[in-house]
Amino acid sequence: PTGTGTLQALRRRVIAKLGLRDLSEDTIQKDIEQFRPLLRLVREGGNTPSGQIINKQKTISKKTRQEMEAGKRAISKTAAASKPDAI
Repeated sequence: PTGTGTLQALRRRVIAKLGLRDLSEDTIQKDIEQFRPLLRLVREGGNTPSGQIINKQKTISKKTRQEMEAGKRAISKTAAASKPDAI
């Protein structure tokens, strides 16, 4: 519940990704604290500090939306094909 394990894992990944020698958990925690309001805005939909309105549906590109729909169709076809025929 305290998030200690998550912070440690995040710290290790950031160190590996950026090639740093060390990074304190306090630094990670402070960075997360600074991002929380922005993440809340994105989750709830609203204005960013720059004034741009965030709308979840508009942030998805047309190509991504098409790929999502194609994925749904493929899953339903697979599910329909795997059902035994009714007698």
